Amino acid sequence: MKKKIIGIFVCILFFGASVVSGINNQIEETEKSSRGNTLYVGGTGGGNYSKIQDAIDNASDGDTVFVYDDSAPYYEYVVINKSIDFIGENRDTTVIDGGNTGDVVYVGADWVNITGFTIKNGTIGIHLYSSSNNNTITGNTASNNYYGIYLRSSSNNTVTGNNASNNFCGIFLESSSNNMVTGNTANSNNYTGIHLDSSSNNTITGNNASNNDYGIYLLSSSNN
Repeated sequence: MKKKIIGIFVCILFFGASVVSGINNQIEETEKSSRGNTLYVGGTGGGNYSKIQDAIDNASDGDTVFVYDDSAPYYEYVVINKSIDFIGENRDTTVIDGGNTGDVVYVGADWVNITGFTIKNGTIGIHLYSSSNNNTITGNTASNNYYGIYLRSSSNNTVTGNNASNNFCGIFLESSSNNMVTGNTANSNNYTGIHLDSSSNNTITGNNASNNDYGIYLLSSSNN
């Protein structure tokens, strides 16, 4: 009788361990899947892309597009229309140049993270447009544009640790609400460092806006 009980107990332990192992494997696979794939631009990898837009076009929601600086500057108009992490190798040397032809990086999706780029020579350096929400723009330089970083009808975005200097306007929010604009540098712009137009309930804190015509300018805006 004791042998039977011991045998049953061992079977239960073995079955339980198998179930736990299976669950752990399933969780691990789910986590891998949720992180998505990484697509590379530049660099020396055999499957790497030479153009940023080609990598984005072949990415899916949850993927990462990583851009090496060895092929910079990238002369492109970049459209991000899916929820990805868009990462440059080095903020100072991973350059996207718009060639003064329009926007440089246009975001029309939610949950996009952009970090590690210098974005220059465009009408707008980084443009979050028309209900593009819950994005994070951090650790970029947006210079020599008309607008460095522009949020239009966008909410719940985080804009932090960027350098938006030497533009006409550094950081511009139009009809946008509930955004965090913190710890940015917006100096030596021809007009405004940080400009809010018809925007409400935004948090503007810890920024440096000097040597502009207007450092921080609020027009028809409230509760900021």
